[in-house]
Amino acid sequence: MVGAFGFHEETDKGAAVSPGGPFFNALEQFNLWDNPTEHAFYQTNRTELLAKNSSASAFAQADWHFDEYWTLTLGGRYTWEERKLTRKFRVPELATLATTGDAAYDFSTFFEFPSGPNTFNPNHGYQIALITPDGQTTWNPAVGTPDPLADQTQKYNKAKFNPMASIQRTFDGVGFMDFGNVYFTVANGFLSGGLSDTVDVATRMIEEYDPEEVWNYELGFKMDGWDRKLRLNTALFYTDYENRQLTTIRISPEGRIAGALINAKSSYISGIEFEAVVLPIENLQITANITFNESDIKEYDDEQISAAQPGVPTPAGCEQINVNGNLLNNCPIDRSHEDMPRLPDSVYYLAAQYTFETEYGSVVPMVSWSYRTNLNNCFDASSCLTDIYKVNQEDVTARLSWFSPDTAWRISAYGYNLTDDRYVIGGTPLVDNTGTAATVYNPPRTYGIEAAYTW
Repeated sequence: MVGAFGFHEETDKGAAVSPGGPFFNALEQFNLWDNPTEHAFYQTNRTELLAKNSSASAFAQADWHFDEYWTLTLGGRYTWEERKLTRKFRVPELATLATTGDAAYDFSTFFEFPSGPNTFNPNHGYQIALITPDGQTTWNPAVGTPDPLADQTQKYNKAKFNPMASIQRTFDGVGFMDFGNVYFTVANGFLSGGLSDTVDVATRMIEEYDPEEVWNYELGFKMDGWDRKLRLNTALFYTDYENRQLTTIRISPEGRIAGALINAKSSYISGIEFEAVVLPIENLQITANITFNESDIKEYDDEQISAAQPGVPTPAGCEQINVNGNLLNNCPIDRSHEDMPRLPDSVYYLAAQYTFETEYGSVVPMVSWSYRTNLNNCFDASSCLTDIYKVNQEDVTARLSWFSPDTAWRISAYGYNLTDDRYVIGGTPLVDNTGTAATVYNPPRTYGIEAAYTW
């Protein structure tokens, strides 16, 4: 088998606005102004992202049956990629910030509305930021110049070759086994790198992350038996990662907190998986799956950004940075001792379905149960170490489907999470930066009806 693949996408618009405020009277207790109701904290920006992504590849794979039972498979894929990202960053336009046109700049992200709070214009325009010599945003043209990095474009080019090889030995019927095979596979793959829509807090440049590369080794056994009423699959695997892409927390030069992709230089996942499908009686199918995972992050360097404490010296090896008037410590951190994010220690799955054949079509009830242990949905270092997002996840699902005699129509009633268990599936972990950990929970018990027609 040989083949080729091509892909291109291009966005011509994609602006996102992130408003915070306005909050009038924000610093009333400090008596900075005679009329604090005319002064407001307001932080917002407009970021436009224009992307061009292209990819092309050629691939081939061949099987060599060098005797009746042995097969050797060899394959390879060459991939070329190019990415281009243009980022256009804008801040509020002072001239249109008030409907009366008299809004003035105070300091940092505070503005004055001399004609009162009601003159705030939520539909104001945006302008290129003015930057002070120390890199801070200002609206005062006497101390700031137009930001040279307001509009920036970065390119990313990579080419990769990924080989694979597999050897397989098949078996004829032996005892209750009708057919089986044992195999060993070595395969290399990668997950594309690219450009992040966040920027480095120190350089203010678009950040680049490397492709994730992996070598996977798998030894497996598959068989059908009991007159093809039983199927058993077992696999041992070891997956070796280089530059695995993980999510962390970054702060933009404007003070915004956002997620970003970075690379963990070295890590691995190993495990064993068992799967069985059995037809004990006619029309009844039972499926079971058990997986055990073990992982280790060998090398993972990150940056930990936290608020600097007044009067406390900057920790050794750390850099103190000024973000819109806020002093932060940017410290290198070794995160190799953490759990592999979003990888359960074990997975259990059991499902059963029965098919009732009638003259009016088929009726198929199905129920399934799944359970995943010690799944950690953390992002920043502190949330990963404190296990705030480490949970067990259980789900019970049921579905009742009717298929028309010609199978064109299908009507199903379903229910998810029937036990109404609630557990954390993610959130906004900002433990390093703000000492908070917002959480998002799985959907509650959900049920419904759906219909489909196929032609």
